[in-house]
Amino acid sequence: MKHDQKYYQKLKATLQEWNHEYYVLDAPSVSDREYDRVYQELVALETAHPEWIESDSPSRRVGGEVLQGFEKVKRKHRMYSLDNTYDETDLREFDQRIQKVTEMEDLEYVVEPKVDGLSIEVQYNMGLFHLAATRGDGQSGENVTANVATIRSLPLKLQGKNIPDQLTLRGEVYLHRDDLALINEERQAQSLELFKNPRNAAAGSLRLLDSKLTASRPLRVVFYAFVETEGYQTHQQCLKQIKAWGLPSHGEVQVAQNISSLISIIEHKQKDLRQLPFDVDGLVIKVNELSLQKQLGYTSKYPRWAIAYKFETENAVTYVEDIVLQVGRTGVVTPVAVLTPVELAGTTVSRASLHNQDEIAKKDIRIGDQVVIEKAGEIIPQILRVITDLRKKNLSVFSFPKACPSCGEPLSQTPGEVAVRCTNYYGCRAQIQERLRYFCSRKAMNIEHIGPSLIEQLVCELGVRSPADLFLLKEEDLLSLPRMAEKSASNVLGSIESAKQNAQLFSLITAIGIPFVGETAARIVAKKIHSLEYFLKHDVVFWKKDLEELHGVGEKMMTSLIAYFSDPRHLTMIENFKSVGLWPVVENLSNTQDTLGGKSFCVTGTLSLPRDQIKNQILDHGGKWVSTVSKKLDYLVCNQESSSSSKFIKAEKLGIEIISEQMLQSMIGGSS
Repeated sequence: MKHDQKYYQKLKATLQEWNHEYYVLDAPSVSDREYDRVYQELVALETAHPEWIESDSPSRRVGGEVLQGFEKVKRKHRMYSLDNTYDETDLREFDQRIQKVTEMEDLEYVVEPKVDGLSIEVQYNMGLFHLAATRGDGQSGENVTANVATIRSLPLKLQGKNIPDQLTLRGEVYLHRDDLALINEERQAQSLELFKNPRNAAAGSLRLLDSKLTASRPLRVVFYAFVETEGYQTHQQCLKQIKAWGLPSHGEVQVAQNISSLISIIEHKQKDLRQLPFDVDGLVIKVNELSLQKQLGYTSKYPRWAIAYKFETENAVTYVEDIVLQVGRTGVVTPVAVLTPVELAGTTVSRASLHNQDEIAKKDIRIGDQVVIEKAGEIIPQILRVITDLRKKNLSVFSFPKACPSCGEPLSQTPGEVAVRCTNYYGCRAQIQERLRYFCSRKAMNIEHIGPSLIEQLVCELGVRSPADLFLLKEEDLLSLPRMAEKSASNVLGSIESAKQNAQLFSLITAIGIPFVGETAARIVAKKIHSLEYFLKHDVVFWKKDLEELHGVGEKMMTSLIAYFSDPRHLTMIENFKSVGLWPVVENLSNTQDTLGGKSFCVTGTLSLPRDQIKNQILDHGGKWVSTVSKKLDYLVCNQESSSSSKFIKAEKLGIEIISEQMLQSMIGGSS
């Protein structure tokens, strides 16, 4: 064996090239035996000279120490999800919306397969693999670097040119169907539960605490975008660059020249993609030109320049074994059908939402019926119709109960509403549990280690009634619960403390579950009130007058806010939050931050900043954002001296002042 570092580097480069040929190009140039021979030679050299080992060595993929858990990773650039569309009409509406904003016709779109896997973000520093994290809630995810490093198709070192010092990629981890079959064969032999579909297997494999186990699973990864796009004109160029760096990318990408071309491509793709060896649950359609993507920007959830086209809905036939009632956090009682388990879209379905009593009556759903269920992009399947021809005789019409299934109190229905409610807000155990579950959820306070089972124990065994009670829990309280070990109790208390220390006011307002007040409205309210002391210090007359002009809070929301904080029991809960130290505060804004003084702004044409960023700047500095031109508008922002856009023409006609983006920035800075 040669003990020469240059020879070692040559072996390493050779193995990296062979890995790329086998896992990315699917075109191996050497036999498995030859690969193994060279690999063992590399390992022997590294054993003799551990000081030579670098992070991009193929031997680094075998996995390492067992983790205790996954660290949270906060990201600079949010990972958004995609809005869904299901037919040609939706696609044309999507195209028309983009045409309206960009004032362009015949837009170019890139069409990519939507791989059914687990979304991840991968970072390279100086061309070397550095970090991988799951999407999580978009703003932060779990650090799965050690596990992603075991994926053979992922290069630990990038190849080619134009590699930025820091590169942030977005991709999907997935499994081939044949690979899932082999994994399930092994699990069956070991009497382990089988994975339902490739996506579940991929997600479970990526979240194993032992990366050696992850390395034994044939996971794959494909990349579809990167963040550092400066210098690139189109998304298509970015995809070509991904491939040039030696990264696995989509091989089924097409570019549509306009909406008609896009629809034609989709019609052909839907048939072709079903022949792929991995699951695809639709297509992703993106505006090709990056400058237009920037102009279109984002909503609070989705990019406006991309959409997912979901394939035709899958149906299945099963039986309704029972209809049960679930009580939500606001008291709404929702009927749910208990079904004979059936396979649908790769998962076993045993329940379906029935929405409300009117829906049951409309479809005439009865216990014992044979029904057709569908999964049209929904998490919870729906009953499409009853097969009445096969209905057995003497099946009773379902009668909605008059009393709450949880607390036994009478149910009520407000005239004009379809919802039936339990009005025992403070005494109904089901409502209390659901409010606590929502409070702890990711979208609210994000308190880990507190699931539905523990919440039920906390309510039934420890008498927890309010979210504030969670912050009074002690170790001895938790240890008194069945099957609660010291480690678990420590994890629960640690999560509660972490939530308290890192709480933001808008998250707390969201978490307490005020009807009609979601995260967006909670952010607006938080910025105005600065702390919950506002509701303790002032009375309802002051709130109504002070908040009525708040942009983004409508009459329905205002009524709900006032009703919620007029209840003495809710004010007591807020006082309890304060006493336990859960008291997030938004710092007072300086005078210079209100420089737009309530003036309204509308935007048209191409800008240098994304529209969401412009919108946030206007709102953050005391302005109002409007989407249409009317005589009440103060300013239209447009970088062109003359424009054929309908907004520009209408603004000129109404005599509204038209300013440039630079002038807007001067106003924000207080210069005018």
